[in-house]
Amino acid sequence: MNKILLLIIFYTLSQATFAQSKEFLDSLFHEFVSTKNFITAQRLQQDSIPREKTKCQFELNLNVKINFENFSQTQKDELKILLRRPMRSNSIVSPSGFFRIHYDLTGVNAVAYNINDFARALDSSYNFTVNFIGYPAPPSDLGFGGDDKYDVYIGNLGQVYGSTIPEVEVSSGSNTFTTYIEVDNDFIGFYTTGIQAARVTAAHEFLHAIQLGNYPIRDEGGIIVDRYFYEISATAMEEFVFPDVNDYVAYIDDFFFDTGRAFPNTAGYDKAIWNLFLQKKFDHNLIKRQWELFGSHRALNAIDFSLQERGSSFAELYPEFAEWIFFTNYRTKSNQYFTDALKFPVINSLFSSDLLQNINQARVNYTSAKPTSINYLTFVNNFSSPRDTFHAAIVNTDIDSANINPLKNYNFTYTLFYNPRGSNNLIFDYSSKFIFSSGDWQRLEILNNRLLNSSRVTEEFDYAYPNPFLSKVHENIKLPVNNSQERYASLKIYSSSMKLVYSFESLITEDNNKRVVKWDGRNNNGEKMGSGVYIYSIKIGEESLNGKLVIINE
Repeated sequence: MNKILLLIIFYTLSQATFAQSKEFLDSLFHEFVSTKNFITAQRLQQDSIPREKTKCQFELNLNVKINFENFSQTQKDELKILLRRPMRSNSIVSPSGFFRIHYDLTGVNAVAYNINDFARALDSSYNFTVNFIGYPAPPSDLGFGGDDKYDVYIGNLGQVYGSTIPEVEVSSGSNTFTTYIEVDNDFIGFYTTGIQAARVTAAHEFLHAIQLGNYPIRDEGGIIVDRYFYEISATAMEEFVFPDVNDYVAYIDDFFFDTGRAFPNTAGYDKAIWNLFLQKKFDHNLIKRQWELFGSHRALNAIDFSLQERGSSFAELYPEFAEWIFFTNYRTKSNQYFTDALKFPVINSLFSSDLLQNINQARVNYTSAKPTSINYLTFVNNFSSPRDTFHAAIVNTDIDSANINPLKNYNFTYTLFYNPRGSNNLIFDYSSKFIFSSGDWQRLEILNNRLLNSSRVTEEFDYAYPNPFLSKVHENIKLPVNNSQERYASLKIYSSSMKLVYSFESLITEDNNKRVVKWDGRNNNGEKMGSGVYIYSIKIGEESLNGKLVIINE
């Protein structure tokens, strides 16, 4: 992952031609060298300098790796030196025995957080991704670093949280790689600092290691295809493994400010909430399935195919996503949509206008809508009593165009009427009319933060209740299951660090016309669980349902 400027260059120039050009290789080389030759003394003196919104160097490292043979001999000689593994004075093995962590206690690379807490964070990341979800573990590094354990190096990385470095191709032509991870030593000046930053970095980079080691890298002319897809998954994984940290919130304002970009036109960090949305709607297996499909399909198609396997589609779900990201901040609705919605910014509207009194209408003629964009329009009616605020979300779902040319322009016209003159009657005296030249479109319409009608069907979804579970008030927490005819379900409860605290074959019962399994908030020894976030997993036959719940003990 290199800088946003380089990302824009990739989109606006011919990728294959540019990637093979000396200009591209020189730019890539200097970007990598300047990052590796970061002057630590300057870092120590200027920790307050604002950082660009970049979390890691995944894309930069991978671009260097896949283009290595195209560099000049002089450049390759310098790169070989910079690509050597770091040297550290100390190392420990994580409690699971899977990781070896290399670190210094003194000097510019001295670790500033508890190394044992970090080791446990790595193990939690492994337990969640490999043992709980079922991702394959990263391949062995063939003894590099002193043994066959997965190596993590702590050091002064400057402007990024961490980095996953590809080393050796697993097998010839596989386009999968052995890797090691580097993590910053102090996170001074970052949005999240200390051990909390180290925890989410462990989750983020470990998923990159899984991606590089098990899912073939696809590139066109030396440029990674759908690079944003890697970061959407890795950034969302931070929240899945460590839901109490919320570092991902620091990046989403880039997306909320400009939802009118095509889905692929992003670095990925800012759109991690898409995976949070998918996981809450379905489960972790859906996202893992997308990675299995990604080997032979573009990312958007892999997403769409995985949803079709579940009886849905990108075209059906993306407008609902537009609904979810609208109801944030002061618009947040209790126990609906995103868990952290209050912490999110407010969506930026593409267009805002007052209704004109003489004609009681407002019209938007837009000529540069992008494929797979979400375009929010805002209208204020000063003549209603009380004053109404009306929002329309115009959603494009054209996957093929987004893959071919994310900068393609579409035209649409949207008109809001304050009397029944439009083709789409809404509520009270409001109606609307939507005209477009081409493309696949859907829309949502919202009056005073109340969803009116839309061109999709809104479904009602069940969640664990009561949530949070108050041990002094509630007897049980109910966990809804599907409508299968099974009498029992396997219920497992995990702590936020993915330690199994409860496991039982639970009877499925009826509660308010819903099929549920119940849990009393105690472990298998009958002891009350402490306050905190817990993850539940319900399995019925081959189907599974995962979610979060909160316990509060006063």
